[in-house]
Amino acid sequence: MSYLRIKNEVITVNGKKIAYRELSKGQSKFPLVMLVHLAANMDNWDPKLIDLLAKHQHLILIDLPGVGASEGRIERSLEETAISVIDIVHALGYTKINLLGLSMGGMIAQEVVRIAPELVNRLILVGTGPRGGKGIDSVTSVTFAHMFHSLIKHKDMKRYIFYRDDAQGEQEAAKVLNRLNCRGVSGQISQ
Repeated sequence: MSYLRIKNEVITVNGKKIAYRELSKGQSKFPLVMLVHLAANMDNWDPKLIDLLAKHQHLILIDLPGVGASEGRIERSLEETAISVIDIVHALGYTKINLLGLSMGGMIAQEVVRIAPELVNRLILVGTGPRGGKGIDSVTSVTFAHMFHSLIKHKDMKRYIFYRDDAQGEQEAAKVLNRLNCRGVSGQISQ
């Protein structure tokens, strides 16, 4: 999988070094910027998914300020985070993008569109919801419950957040989590 071998690039935005990975530049009219879920960085994207998308799409995956390999502090609100995303996209030289947000990344993506609608050509929301939407107020408590469950079971919390709690969920989670674990610290491939 080629995503496992892509090294981080760094750009300075508002005085902070921001890590990102760019794949298949020029493959599509607009790059697809991908924002990941809560408590995640670029290494939490399934390499198989990224490789499949990169066959037809120019992709940009970023570690937001204070996350993963990026400097700075985590923003205090989704709106502040969206402003950081907009600044990063502009610093990379883009004035129009497609934007995909997964879970909390989807909440940030919605704020990006609200603040800078002219920046986004297409918006893709995955496993997320709108501000004030049904169940949004319980996302944090549900996430913490899954984190607690994962600690008790000594398993990755993604196992319980993204997959059903049955044998099929266990099998599917194992496939993806094994792929995620192929990439070591700082983009090194595990042996």
